[in-house]
Amino acid sequence: DPLEYMVSASHEAGLAFHAWINPLRGQTDEEMQQMENSYLLKQWYLDDTKRGTYLVQVQNRWWLNPCYEEVRQLIADGAAEILTQYPVDGLHIDDYFYPTTDPSFDAAAFAASGSQLVQTLHDAVKNVHPDLLFGISPQGTIEGNLQHQFADVRRWSQEPGFCDYIVPQLYYGFQNESAPFSEMVTE
Repeated sequence: DPLEYMVSASHEAGLAFHAWINPLRGQTDEEMQQMENSYLLKQWYLDDTKRGTYLVQVQNRWWLNPCYEEVRQLIADGAAEILTQYPVDGLHIDDYFYPTTDPSFDAAAFAASGSQLVQTLHDAVKNVHPDLLFGISPQGTIEGNLQHQFADVRRWSQEPGFCDYIVPQLYYGFQNESAPFSEMVTE
């Protein structure tokens, strides 16, 4: 089991190990068709009322839509499974990215629910054990997160109940014209 080995090796070296998940990005059509019918994702894919709502296709990939309670619960249950099966020190979501800003993706559902995925995952982590940490790795610009990813990093960083830490993806050089590293790191 590679994850078991990585956690064990990290702890033996005195390092903390956080499981990283990518909560929204799914499979291609071909991959969905090959998936066994016993999986909930495949059931949603085959269900005309869930395909296009719970699962939304953007270009050639299916994405989970976190505006629906059942979707958030599936993601939280998967996270809790990792946390209960492995002695990790925390959970980290990578690429909290909506695939598009096109309102047809989920504008009505988002307006009705807001995005509660971050709180749901935070609660799932803390329900397994209050000392486990929950972190997020959003893109490197605060405004870009809000405008293009619907990720309210400021709120998550300032209000309790969202996350324990943020690790922004600051992949910018010092000479980057639109997002120089030295400015982004202090934002």
